Amino acid sequence: MSEKMQKVQEALAEIYKQAPEVPCNRCSRCCISPHMSYIELIALLRKMVEVFSEDELRLLVSAEPIVSEFHLNNIICPLLRDSECSCYEVRPLSCRLEGIDILDQLTARERICSYQQGAVTEEDFGGEEIEAILDAANKLNMPYCGLLDEPYFFDSVNLHCWFAIMFDPDITQEYFLKLRELIFAEVDLRYLGSSYVNHTRFNEKLDLIDKFFELNNEKKAQEALECIQKVNTEFPYTGAYYYPQANVYINFMRDLIAVVEKDEA
Repeated sequence: MSEKMQKVQEALAEIYKQAPEVPCNRCSRCCISPHMSYIELIALLRKMVEVFSEDELRLLVSAEPIVSEFHLNNIICPLLRDSECSCYEVRPLSCRLEGIDILDQLTARERICSYQQGAVTEEDFGGEEIEAILDAANKLNMPYCGLLDEPYFFDSVNLHCWFAIMFDPDITQEYFLKLRELIFAEVDLRYLGSSYVNHTRFNEKLDLIDKFFELNNEKKAQEALECIQKVNTEFPYTGAYYYPQANVYINFMRDLIAVVEKDEA
């Protein structure tokens, strides 16, 4: 690992310490498709090399994702072992902040685990504290990725998508090829590429995103709409990546088509 990344990892560890301890009864219901940034991925990969044998790592990058019985649109984190996280010490912020009352309120989401109800209240840990932690982590990650620019709006994905970025030869976008080299410069796992199996179809999702912008530039609104709708519906293993952005584009394209149809009437 480079000296620069070592300092980044030390700073990330300090940010992790600021997150509150959320009680856990090891039901693993919340361990579904956790997203992580590039710098959080590096921490996880380093830990994975420590705790898994080469054969186990090869199985990780080849095994098909398992859909959660509690949340059918989410997949179980591949790092779970007997309902416990094998890399708990370096789990990402998406895991550390799970179960905090204010986060459920801010995202208007349904609580996954009733065991955590009221354990970390808004008085204990509020919106300003969460914002400070996330801002600090984003600042660390920004030099690598996280600009949220078109067309990919990329800042974090689940581990299965990261495996695709690392090993899928069908990913050809320059942005992700550069990201791949950044990863391997810090944790060289290229040798696992021969075992990788593409279950997420993340490459196809990226290709559809490219196609959407191409069709939109050509002013083919209906075709562009159909394309971006597929981005949101055909890739269940890619977690929440691009769903918010796709929804914005879907609504925009529908409004645009409605205006055009009205003018033509």
